[in-house]
Order: sequence, then C-alpha cells, then structure tokens
Amino acid sequence: MYTVMVVEDENIERRALTLMLRDKFPELSIMAETGNGYEAVKIARKEAPDIVLVDVGLPGINGLDLIAQIRGFAPEVSFIIISSHDDFGFAQRAITLGVEDYLLKPAKPDALKKAISASIAKKERRNEEHMMKTALIDRMENSKPFMENDFIYTIVTNGPVETLRRLLSFFGWEDQCGVCIVAVEQKQNAGLFGQLNTDLRKEYKKFAGGIFNNQAELCFLFDGENRDTSEIDNLLDGMVNLVVAKLKTLGCTNFYLGVSKPVHTASGWFDAYRQAFFALKAAESEGTPVKKYEALSGFREGAVPEHSLPGIDEQLKQFSNVFVDKAVRYIRRNYQNEISLGNIANQITISPYYLAKLFRKYTGKTCTEIIAEERIEAAKKLLVQNYSSKEACYKVGFNSQNYFAKIFKKYTGLTPSEYRNTNVL
Repeated sequence: MYTVMVVEDENIERRALTLMLRDKFPELSIMAETGNGYEAVKIARKEAPDIVLVDVGLPGINGLDLIAQIRGFAPEVSFIIISSHDDFGFAQRAITLGVEDYLLKPAKPDALKKAISASIAKKERRNEEHMMKTALIDRMENSKPFMENDFIYTIVTNGPVETLRRLLSFFGWEDQCGVCIVAVEQKQNAGLFGQLNTDLRKEYKKFAGGIFNNQAELCFLFDGENRDTSEIDNLLDGMVNLVVAKLKTLGCTNFYLGVSKPVHTASGWFDAYRQAFFALKAAESEGTPVKKYEALSGFREGAVPEHSLPGIDEQLKQFSNVFVDKAVRYIRRNYQNEISLGNIANQITISPYYLAKLFRKYTGKTCTEIIAEERIEAAKKLLVQNYSSKEACYKVGFNSQNYFAKIFKKYTGLTPSEYRNTNVL
C-alpha cells in the first residue's frame, strides 16, 4: 500500500483533495494532512510518504522549497503540485525538481486521478526494476565462487584464452594486472585454505582463489596503469605479506609460497601459474617460506616451459579428477533424488559447463549417463530382492515407469520384469 501526504494551507481545498483521494484510490493510505510547509518536512523526514500533493503558495516555506528540502533526504518521494499559479517560472523549476505533475486549482477529479495513477505506475516500474536489479546482483554474487573456480581451472589447465577473457570481463578485470601465488602447508589442511580464501576476499576485492590437492592458487589483480616497476614490486610485496600474515593468523607456521612475475595480459596468467608452481617447488626444495620466480637463478626471462615443471602433468590430472571424483561421489549418495548437472556443479562449486567437459574428458560419458548407470545398478539390486518394477523405479529416482523400463533395457538388454524373473533370489 502506498502512502500519501496532502500539504495544502486552504482547509476546504485540503478536505476536497482528501475526499477525492479516498473516493478514487481507496487502496492508498492518507498518512498526513497539513497546511504548514515546515511541519510537512518534519512529517516526511519521520514517515517517508510515497506521494506528496503540495500547494506552491504555502506560508513560511513555499511548495517548491519544500520539495527541494524533502528531495535532499527522500529522493524516491513523488510530488504532484496543485497550485493557482499558472506561472512558467514555477513550472520550469518544478521540472528541475522532478515534479511528476502540475495541476491547477481547483483540482478536477479526473485530472487528479490521472496524475496519481501515473505516479503509482512509475513507482511500480521503479520497484520492479529495482527488484530485477537486486535479483541480478544476487545471482552474480552467488555465481562468483563458480566463476572463481573456472578462472583458476582455466589457468591451471592452460584452457582457452577466450574463456579466460570472458571470466575477466565477468569480474570487470579486463584491463587489470596481477600476480599468481601458489601455496602449500605441511599439515595439508584444506579447511585452512578455505578460510584463507574467505579472509583474503574480505581484505582484497580483486581476488580469485581456488584449492586442489591441498594446494591453494591465489590470484590478485590490480590497476597497473601509470605505475612504474618499483610501485608494482611494492604492490606484489604487499600481497605476499598479506597472505603470510593471514596464514599466521590462522595458526599456520610451516608453509611455502611460490610467487609469479607480474601479469599484464589475459594470456599471461597461464605462464604466471607455471612460474608460481616452479617457484613453490624451489621454496620447498630450499626450505624457504617464500620464493619469487624472478629470484630463481637462470629463470629471469621468458615463460617457464611446461616440461620444466616437476610433476605438473600429474598435478593437472589430479586437479581435474578432484572435481570428477567429488561429482561421482555426490551422485552415488543422491541418485535416488532429483539431481541434475546444475545442482551437482553447485554442490562442488564449479560451473556446469566445466563439469560437463570434465565428465566427457575423464569418463567419456555425460552426467545424465552416469546418473542413469547408478540408478540402474541400484534398481538391479532391488529387483533381485523381488521388488516390483514400479517400486524399483521410484526408489532409485526415476519419475516415469516407461522411461525407467526403456533405460533399463538399454543398459541390461532386458526389461525390469525379465531381469527380476531371471535373477530373483
């Protein structure tokens, strides 16, 4: 319900406006009536009306100054002027103040109805736009963890540079420089790295972090425009010090960090990960907590060739398999429920697009096929225990007996009834 305040110093006119509003718009709530401009400002500050009907020629403070004052603390209020002044100057200032209509006294019911209806319609559109915008922002915020994982996955697996550019665009990081830090800690506490990522996101807005095989990939981005080399080096040192400080705050004292060279292009992130990985291995080998790639003898120029990175192929394979294994375990625990690629991806914090690619690459199957296989295997066990085809169908997660029978025969060569009659104990 929208609220209305009537500001009119003539008692008869104020009562007439109030009666017309109650007659034409019974759904509106008339929250206040006053003939004093100063009082109207106080009421508006306290009650925040949706619509204000205001006379221009008020005593003490005129209607236009009243509107300007209320606009200062309540910009969403709609104003409709009702005045005996047919003056261009008044009308012109009213327009600059965002007044929605300017009616001449005595206000006619139809004209008032039209003005109020237009004001309500405008508010409805604004509210709808605000809700849509809020929903979009919520969806974007909810999708950020998936996009972060996709960002890390693309870097680690040397994925398509166009995918990386799209992800950078999603975050608004297209023109940003950055650095990649790879971290490990002796206790291999994945929960600790999860908390580290959470803490770093709060501290540093342009950040993407991922975890796999008890190893953290931390990507920091910053505006490198008009910064010289020493400024960028200081920024990178600050980011490394931030990670070290957060790890110590979390009680981690035995850790190693590998730090890449500064990144200046989208494609540079692929080399950055490999540089950080190589520096991490050097740090572990030397027993040095932090190692920068640029400090490694003989590796100051150019990208690190993939074959020079000890164990990187196995790391990449493990990284991908972690997601596949998590997804398959989730399916095995939940096949009897209504599950899909989307909600499986949501559970393991990766985008459906990448999960589908990983399923195809490492199992040769689609997500639907893997779910179906789990359900058929479960159904076979039930049928052997003399469950009916109907009972088995619904217990393992199918919603249609015909579809269940079709899929069952596809995988076993028999109908559910034939399989039960052949194998029942």
